[in-house]
Amino acid sequence: MGNGYTIRIDGDKILNYENELSTSIVMNSNKYGDCEFSVNDGNNLCGEIVISFDSEMVDKYSLNGKKLFLYNEAKNKYEKIYFDSLDSISITKAGKYMFSDGKKRTKNNYLAMGFGGTSFIFVLLGIYVGVKKQYWFW
Repeated sequence: MGNGYTIRIDGDKILNYENELSTSIVMNSNKYGDCEFSVNDGNNLCGEIVISFDSEMVDKYSLNGKKLFLYNEAKNKYEKIYFDSLDSISITKAGKYMFSDGKKRTKNNYLAMGFGGTSFIFVLLGIYVGVKKQYWFW
């Protein structure tokens, strides 16, 4: 048991007895209001663990009805994973997790939207010039 959470390990689901389990979970909120936490300090897990959050932790970080994401270091982005409820989240991979209410907001998404919007404006401007100012090309 930790401060606001409980970690359970079923002895039958332990795959590697040499991997140590760190039971500390530190919850933080990022600038978007999403809740981030790290499991086992990024080290490999011994097997499947089940994390349950207390009602105080759920209320403090507003965890109800949110989506769970796991940070993929190889791709440098978060990927959505599925879970049933906060009563029992089964985790098989150590790493950085995040609860969020929607799509991830990253700098790359904002840049893509900016380039897409600018391209759209140039296409509309080209259509306008082609239709209304066609004498420019004679």
